[in-house]
Amino acid sequence: MKTADCTRLPQSAAMSRMLVWIEEQHFLGFGCPECGWRFNASGAPTGTSFDEMMRHFELERDREFSSHVCADHPRNSRLDGTPLIQALNC
Repeated sequence: MKTADCTRLPQSAAMSRMLVWIEEQHFLGFGCPECGWRFNASGAPTGTSFDEMMRHFELERDREFSSHVCADHPRNSRLDGTPLIQALNC
């Protein structure tokens, strides 16, 4: 199971929905289990160290996750009905 530092998640987002790791045929990354929202970074991480790049990546991911509206991202159903998502241990 994949893990992430959820201390950076906005409190309202962490309480109402959970960021998950998704493994699909054409997508591998973070998303929302309640809808079809998937995180796509705006570009390469920036920073002068690995830790700083990770902080910037996580900040962008968490901001986008907390601000997305599930109704704007309808979920595509899988043909076999089996989801390939794993909840993050927070």
